[in-house]
Amino acid sequence: MPHAHAIQHGLQGVRRARGDARRRADNRAGTKLNKTRLCFPQKDVSSISFQIAHDLGADPASVREANFTRDGDRLHFGDPNVEFEKVTLQQCWDECRRKAGYDRRRAEAEEFNKNSPAVKKGVAMVPMKFATTMGVGMLHQARFLSNVSRTKRVIFLVFSQAHALVQVYLDGSVLLSHGGIEMGQGLNTKMCQVASRCLGVPAERVHIAETSTATVPNATPTGGSTGADLNGPAVMDGCTTIR
Repeated sequence: MPHAHAIQHGLQGVRRARGDARRRADNRAGTKLNKTRLCFPQKDVSSISFQIAHDLGADPASVREANFTRDGDRLHFGDPNVEFEKVTLQQCWDECRRKAGYDRRRAEAEEFNKNSPAVKKGVAMVPMKFATTMGVGMLHQARFLSNVSRTKRVIFLVFSQAHALVQVYLDGSVLLSHGGIEMGQGLNTKMCQVASRCLGVPAERVHIAETSTATVPNATPTGGSTGADLNGPAVMDGCTTIR
């Protein structure tokens, strides 16, 4: 939607006084903090796409799909020369739509609504895109931390990266180690699935080795929904290299 302009108003002002005091203190110390955003504009974009679909009499999912980020697109902020590449959003969307039976369920809901004046049913598909920005704020701050040691600057610069160690044995089994921490969110399962698909072997033949700095040093902290997005491509790159 290149002609849409939205202004976000939300929770950012709630802690403004505290944030201003912190910025003043850090500025006196010779540092510069990036502006913290507590708002989530995804809900507003979803509402806008729904309203456009309603006015056009179209399926909101089709409007959202038409505005996907694709290879060659550029962000409306930051470096204008940076283009997206290897965007898998369409692939993920199509697979989710097929497995969920979205079109069938939507048709069933519309048929039900025709004969039900009071009770209504609905189904929706809403894409969500988050940048893998764990530590990027610190990466930017590293340029301004002239009064910290070189060791600390190096620590800042290693964030937002991932490594993986993939070992294939003669019996066809695979031992995988990555820099993410499994804490019940299913990260290890996802990494096994990535290796299984890339190597073309059954998932039960892929085994996880405990996360260790002996195999993956200086790992990015696991959090902010970035574990799979950072470590997954590292696993995929390792498997592709082996193949």
